[in-house]
Amino acid sequence: MSTITRDPVHALEVPTDNLPLLLPSACMAEVVALPHLARVPHAPPWLLGVLGWRLRPVPVVSYDMLVGGEGHAPGPRARVVVLYPLPGRKAWEFVGILSASEPQSRIIDSGVVPVATHDSFRYIAAALKFDERTVGIPDFAALAKVLYPGR
Repeated sequence: MSTITRDPVHALEVPTDNLPLLLPSACMAEVVALPHLARVPHAPPWLLGVLGWRLRPVPVVSYDMLVGGEGHAPGPRARVVVLYPLPGRKAWEFVGILSASEPQSRIIDSGVVPVATHDSFRYIAAALKFDERTVGIPDFAALAKVLYPGR
């Protein structure tokens, strides 16, 4: 009987007020302290504003608010995880996700257990359980559709 070995995946656990997110390290450009965000008139509440990052405008999303949770004012430890462009987007269309505090590096290996998700986990592609905690992996295609409707 052969054993299937999986290479470990390096990821970042992004703390949120609801379900912590687990993002593959390869999809992240940088983690930055939460700067002043420029407001976007008539934007949905989950679009917190635009960050000026490396001479690029980067929309910053509250995943908590996007999935229907309450919005809280970011604390002094809040960070923005700048992601590379989502599926189907141009090379300069970065997006940021609000993190309640400094994201933590994680190694995902065969000891991680997938768990069933339910409808309350909107915009979550999969959920994993490790260290007795459940984390969600964002559905990047669904996120792209909500951020860029009609495109």
